Amino acid sequence: DRSPSRGLGDVYKRQSVDRPVPRARAAARANAVETLPLELALNDAARRVLGAARDRMLFLTFGSGSMTDFMHNWMHHVQRLGVDNYVLAALDERTYAFCESAGYPTARLPARDGERAQAAGKGDASYYRMDHELFLRMGVEKADLLGAFVRAGYDVLLSDLDVAWLDDPRGYLDPATAPDRSALMALADVVTASDAVDVASDSEAGGWLTRQEINTGVLLFRATKGAVAVIDEWRLRMSSAIKARQWTLQNDQLFFNHAVKAQGLVQLPRDSAPLLDALAAAGRSNARELAAARADAIRGLYQSSKALRYSRSPPHLAARAAAGGAAASAAPADAETRVRFTLGTFSIAEFANGHTFFVQRLHELSGLRPFMVHTTHQFADTSAYALGKRQRLREHMLWAVDPPGYFSDGDYLQIVGPLFTADDIAHAERRFGAHDPRRHIAADARQREVLRDALALARATARTLIMPELTCWCDRFWNTLRACRYPTDRTLALPFSCPMDHLFFLDKWDKARLPFRESSFLRNPRTPAHLARSVVELSVARAGASAGGAPGAGARWVWNGTGALAMPPSACLA
Repeated sequence: DRSPSRGLGDVYKRQSVDRPVPRARAAARANAVETLPLELALNDAARRVLGAARDRMLFLTFGSGSMTDFMHNWMHHVQRLGVDNYVLAALDERTYAFCESAGYPTARLPARDGERAQAAGKGDASYYRMDHELFLRMGVEKADLLGAFVRAGYDVLLSDLDVAWLDDPRGYLDPATAPDRSALMALADVVTASDAVDVASDSEAGGWLTRQEINTGVLLFRATKGAVAVIDEWRLRMSSAIKARQWTLQNDQLFFNHAVKAQGLVQLPRDSAPLLDALAAAGRSNARELAAARADAIRGLYQSSKALRYSRSPPHLAARAAAGGAAASAAPADAETRVRFTLGTFSIAEFANGHTFFVQRLHELSGLRPFMVHTTHQFADTSAYALGKRQRLREHMLWAVDPPGYFSDGDYLQIVGPLFTADDIAHAERRFGAHDPRRHIAADARQREVLRDALALARATARTLIMPELTCWCDRFWNTLRACRYPTDRTLALPFSCPMDHLFFLDKWDKARLPFRESSFLRNPRTPAHLARSVVELSVARAGASAGGAPGAGARWVWNGTGALAMPPSACLA
């Protein structure tokens, strides 16, 4: 049973109104695309969605056979928001068949020769990100599918399957209804997300993230010539690398960054006539006030200093037509032009990456409620499964895929109270400085002792351990830390509540089949309420002590019932 809960994620949801972008306004864009028929294979559900969604922004994601659980989760969060204009683009035949059977709107490219990833029969069984060649080939396929939708006249909000949508962003991204801080960004041909963790980089002085690496996990492409030109340039760079067999340690995100940043980005003056005219055309009456606002109050809009090639015809059809291939007759007459594109960036607090959301929690510090979270900056993903992503989402009650029995079957053990005493921390602080990694190691050792004993007790009593909330005194990073933080993170307060994958190798827990539940398990709306109320307190006798006595006095209680079992953390097994 994969039926998700409708309650998951509601804690982040704000009251939103779907404000579709009228076609008349979209058509009035100076650089609107010359629309083409949608040359994709669609199932019946996708035809219905696209028939109704033509005048609205389209939510798009890509899927392969290894990520079906994440497809369910992505669909759950999009549907929970009341969004009905969404499509899952299938990167292999297994995924297309899966979506068809599940009733999900799906699309795929029609069969053709060349760079098709599914022609190789790969991508069905394992997490394809670990296969560099396949991952890059799928990048080309993504660009072709994306380009088809944009050329057909759709504004496309693209997000990876490991994104959880928490709120509907359409009103925020509509130039007519966007809050003042995002009014200019909403005019852009392309809007990008970032994996940056430095709050200062998301400001006027920091270049509004344009100097940081772009993350392709969340991108907005308008139905404009500028957006099409960016997509085609992206595809060209990936295709060229594949032909040269240069895919080792390469991926679609790297080539997207090259495609965009090689063109040179220049911030447009907010009082320039083109911007004021564009704001007025979008129906905003406060264009002059926006131009005069404090610089940090309005996200900037950038334009490429170089022009890119814009072709009405998709690159793969144009190439086959030029070669006299079978698809030559399908390729429309092409009128090549050169265009410059505009670019905006999403806020790292509102369109959060895995560090700004799960670790820094910028949405809490800034008071800005997030629209989504992308599970990046996590650990423990393997070629078999994205364990780290799933665990992060479980901990924040954003994983909607677990069956009902995950929450109701069996008995549980929960540690009550903190995992360390004030004396434990004072001892570590006396020995090591505030930013000394050895303070983290010393303090964390106490947590591990308690967890070791709790796992042993859970096994002895045939129970599943509910993980406690963990604390870190240092961040975790793939490279050198600075003052126990990411080198570019100046805001993380130490110590902090940290995800499980910061401290443990989840793949080893998975391989050992250690039964456990995430720390938020009893707060999850899917967990039966009676389970949290049905509690027996267990104290463990120290070595040599006799059993018996009152709870909390070193007694060993034998459990004979149902529900959760609580264990004071001070009662470690000898």
